[in-house]
Amino acid sequence: MQSNRIRVRHILDEADEAWRLLVQVMPVVVPKKRRLIMSELIISNPKIMMGKPVIKGTRITVELILEKIAAGESVDQILNEHPRLTHEAIQASCA
Repeated sequence: MQSNRIRVRHILDEADEAWRLLVQVMPVVVPKKRRLIMSELIISNPKIMMGKPVIKGTRITVELILEKIAAGESVDQILNEHPRLTHEAIQASCA
């Protein structure tokens, strides 16, 4: 069990670093249409969840979604647990 937690933490650390890099290179790497979709669905505000990226209109962090996926939960399970989420929001979290 401990090794799974370490593995999930490692994945989340990598995802957090990837998010920071993506924000820096987004104008170059990510097509404009996808950037618009992501910016409509994911926001980062220092006053909300300590600035972690969250799904717009919620306090559900991208980190939480990635943790659930890393733990083996399906998209349908995540949607059932968090009815305010959409398939698009989960896809944007993984992009």
